[in-house]
Amino acid sequence: MNYQPTQPRAGPAGGGSNEPFSAEESARIQTLLRKKLGPEHVSTRQGMGNTRLSYVEGWRIISIANEIFGFSGWSSSIQSFGIDYMDMGEGGRYSVGATCVMRVTLRDGTFREDAGFGMIENVKSKGQALEKVRKEAVTDALKRAMRQFGNVLGNCVYDKEYVRSVAQVQKQPRGRVSGEALFRHSDLESAEDRGSQQAADAQAHGEQTHSNQTHSNQFQSAKALGPGAVSAAQPAPRAPPGRERSADDSMDFDIDDAGVLDMLEDLETQRPVIHESPSPGFAHAQQSPGHLAPSRVGGAMGSARNLGFRPPPARAGGYRSAENTPERPRSFADVTSFVPASADAGAKRSHT
Repeated sequence: MNYQPTQPRAGPAGGGSNEPFSAEESARIQTLLRKKLGPEHVSTRQGMGNTRLSYVEGWRIISIANEIFGFSGWSSSIQSFGIDYMDMGEGGRYSVGATCVMRVTLRDGTFREDAGFGMIENVKSKGQALEKVRKEAVTDALKRAMRQFGNVLGNCVYDKEYVRSVAQVQKQPRGRVSGEALFRHSDLESAEDRGSQQAADAQAHGEQTHSNQTHSNQFQSAKALGPGAVSAAQPAPRAPPGRERSADDSMDFDIDDAGVLDMLEDLETQRPVIHESPSPGFAHAQQSPGHLAPSRVGGAMGSARNLGFRPPPARAGGYRSAENTPERPRSFADVTSFVPASADAGAKRSHT
């Protein structure tokens, strides 16, 4: 299959509107083009005959050209492109080769051009073969045209003495990428979009401020009328999650509430409790009618809980029934008659 090369096309910078570089720009460009690349810009790959080939990647050449000439200071154009061969071997695999001629033109009309080649062999997909050889030929032609401007654009890698010496130079580490150096999603937004978003944020902030000011004015007005009005203006406290308040909550409490446990601690330090060990007073307490013997839960806390309070009465659908709830003393005053003399010492030992 024969492919006709494309017709040569002039680059945008060579279309008759040439803008020459100033004397300062020309001196700066010439100084940079004379420099040779550092080792961090030079790559190597395996060549024919067990040799190592040095080269510069295409993206590096483009970046260096943008830094030297500016993003609008140079352009490139394909002068010709053709498929040199396309063979299909056994198993339907393709081998393709292509040639490209590239021209690189500077802002002042100066241009260089050269040919590049791309090839691939033994590929099953015809499309992948054509894609690979086209890209490789164009990139190779661009790099070969760029190197004619100076050492810094890749011409130095053809100097074998330079290649041997630069391999002994330590590579310069690359710096970390900071947030300011990244092109973010916000950079794609236009000024109008950013203005609209800022206006929407300001409106939402103003509405929130107005709501807070309204609540503050209502509270100040209620405060001026008196304490009762302030209490009415303040929102009622919400019940804990999973528990609704009832009319008898002010008279009832749970034994596991933090406030009740603090109360028990105070009662234990101020009143004697019954110790676990058997004693004459303990036996007397078990035989005394109308009194409940302390449970053998263990520790002074368990004794104080049994002696000081009775569990709340059973509620409709509650977790405790009245039949299973024993009668308990209501205060420590009811049990002082059978508190043993050794209980105070036992309680102190349990606290220590």
